[in-house]
Amino acid sequence: MGMKQLILRGDDLGVTHAANEGFRRYAEKGVMSAWSIMAPCPWFSEAVELAKEFPNVDVGMHLTLMSEWRGYRWGPVLGAACVPSLVDKNGYFPTNPLQLLAGKPVREEVEAELRGQIERVLNAGLNLLYIDNSHGNICHMLPMVNEVANRLIEEYKLQASPFVFDPTLEIISASASTVEAKKEAYFRWLKTPQVIPGYRFVVVHPMLDHPEARALRLPPEMDVPFLQEIIFHNIADTQALATDEFAQTLKDLDYEIIHYHDMPEGAQHHRLEVWPPEILAQMFSMMGASPETIEQVVSMSA
Repeated sequence: MGMKQLILRGDDLGVTHAANEGFRRYAEKGVMSAWSIMAPCPWFSEAVELAKEFPNVDVGMHLTLMSEWRGYRWGPVLGAACVPSLVDKNGYFPTNPLQLLAGKPVREEVEAELRGQIERVLNAGLNLLYIDNSHGNICHMLPMVNEVANRLIEEYKLQASPFVFDPTLEIISASASTVEAKKEAYFRWLKTPQVIPGYRFVVVHPMLDHPEARALRLPPEMDVPFLQEIIFHNIADTQALATDEFAQTLKDLDYEIIHYHDMPEGAQHHRLEVWPPEILAQMFSMMGASPETIEQVVSMSA
């Protein structure tokens, strides 16, 4: 029997220094396939240097139209005056997709800003390989943004890294935010039979335990315990996986970390899909959307 294949993608490269240092730990242990950088974030420049230091880790990006943390915000790379439909009164991106929709985003401004973010990554000298499901999954949740993103993926000849709905991942998402619980959950997940053909896929959000990280708080409307505790889950994930023990466990279980740049054309994705209605309804419900708004969003995707 051949080796089992795993893509471990890290999201939010550049969001904070604590996140960047978490990414470094993963890269040093050789257990990261790819990392998705966020061009508008304050720690982007440090993230660029880190990506250049570890060229074997594939560079992708979160297309970013949101800024969700309380007291820690960012805005468009083009500047607020150039894309007024995408920002709040203070020039920041909105905190969630509901607020983005409420601002009636103009298609031309969305395309200009997302193109600007791609160009910022390319101009920094990085070998951009893929566009992922985007920050806050907006490329899967908002049809207009999805259409723009797919046009840019085609124009820049990039791969797409979609979010994979693997039901066995509930083993991980249901675990407590402690190092031992994370180890047990990830190791148990790796031992479960694979239900989706091809490679296994998991997304992590690297982060070291640092006052900068612990200061991050989501808005109260994100009234889901897992989301409100997400920083502690991220820290525990990093402490459990960016380790020699995890690297050895992968070997013991006959897994190899694979990269997008190694995938044959037939195994690559080049489009991001809008999520089905039941998933959209679930996600917007988590954000506190009214039944009327949920119905509107679902009808937009039909």
